[in-house]
Amino acid sequence: MIDSIISLSFSMYSNPGVYGVLLGSGVSRSAGIPTGWQIVLDLCRKLANFEKIYNPWLQQYSYRIYRITNLFE
Repeated sequence: MIDSIISLSFSMYSNPGVYGVLLGSGVSRSAGIPTGWQIVLDLCRKLANFEKIYNPWLQQYSYRIYRITNLFE
């Protein structure tokens, strides 16, 4: 296992630009940067709060969005 990691690391170092590293959202989350899903939830909350001022029927919708978004936090 360690030999394959060392081999890969030497290969990446020797061939710059050949490999791409894909990092998950956990890296940005631990750095305090919002993930894509957190941005979507924030926009949904802002839209629901903005729209219910002008459209009273959206109050129920905004409540549902609030409940759904809080499930994932």
